[in-house]
Amino acid sequence: MAAEAMGDRAAPIGVALVLRSELKRFGIERMLSGSDVVAGVRSHESAAGMLDRAGLDRVDVVVLEAAEVADDGGRDLVAAIRAAGAKVLVLLEDGDEQAVTGATRVRADGFLYGAELTSRTLRDALVQIGGGGFYLPARLADDLLDRRPAPRGGTSAALTARERQVLELIVEGLSNKQIARRLSMSDHNAKRIVASILAKLNCPNRTTAAMAAIQLGYVDAHRAPG
Repeated sequence: MAAEAMGDRAAPIGVALVLRSELKRFGIERMLSGSDVVAGVRSHESAAGMLDRAGLDRVDVVVLEAAEVADDGGRDLVAAIRAAGAKVLVLLEDGDEQAVTGATRVRADGFLYGAELTSRTLRDALVQIGGGGFYLPARLADDLLDRRPAPRGGTSAALTARERQVLELIVEGLSNKQIARRLSMSDHNAKRIVASILAKLNCPNRTTAAMAAIQLGYVDAHRAPG
């Protein structure tokens, strides 16, 4: 899957780290410094500092801690990052249920548990997100099933066979281009079907659609890429 996602990108990925811990920043910088998919790494102690210093220039993915987006300002922060053309990868910590729940409400492009953070998982997440997909670890999909209310309005029977097929690929983290290639359809058709799925499931983004798909029994949680 990672190789497929990387094929959609013409250049390596610029990364910005927003981590309060200097030790954690240093450790992740070391992970990224030797990566074949990373063009460069910038480090910031806070999101405000990153935005004040125009730290999003030539940045493709911003790596944030859950605490940065768990409160009411989280949506605005993620929106500002996405408006600048970058995507968001959120690091989650075991035991901080409030932060995890808050973080998963924002329009992030992927999530990783800190306890599962390795050079390999970080590379996989960056490639998946950089290629236009999203990264939802299977463990997080399992954890969120009991937290997310079931969609209303009888949507469990609303999807067509084709939409279910596309939804399975969304859960796997594929981008619209990858879905189009996998199912031998045009990019326009893939985009249209994904938009229809999000509308029918009443989900604002692909991440919440994947959660709904698993909760409603369309696909198995272990189809998630993590």
